[in-house]
Amino acid sequence: AMDELKQKYGGRFAGAGNGWCVWPSSTFMAQFLVQCPSFVKGKSVVEVGCGVGLGGIAAVKAGAERVWMMDKDSVALQVAALNAKDNDVADRISILGLDWTRSDSWPDPLPACDVIIGSDIL
Repeated sequence: AMDELKQKYGGRFAGAGNGWCVWPSSTFMAQFLVQCPSFVKGKSVVEVGCGVGLGGIAAVKAGAERVWMMDKDSVALQVAALNAKDNDVADRISILGLDWTRSDSWPDPLPACDVIIGSDIL
């Protein structure tokens, strides 16, 4: 499935300033969550601007009970869903297309959560 996405949207994979790659701040956040699991353990987490989903996946691996990964890029969300499945955490992750700058894209009600995470949100 990832190969199909790369073939269909290949030009976007090469772009800078989007959610199609893992940025250093995402790596740092994932390492922080795994090394300090008490931040998310047993909690519900929302990842804003999830891109490919590294932060949300790390939150589940660190013990989060439930994670909502949100992004406005529908293709990045497809990649995030594939990554969640490949990391055996898809059962505790929900994927939501959401643009925080457009309230008409927000689910009603917004998911209740204990922790909001995000990194390199553009």
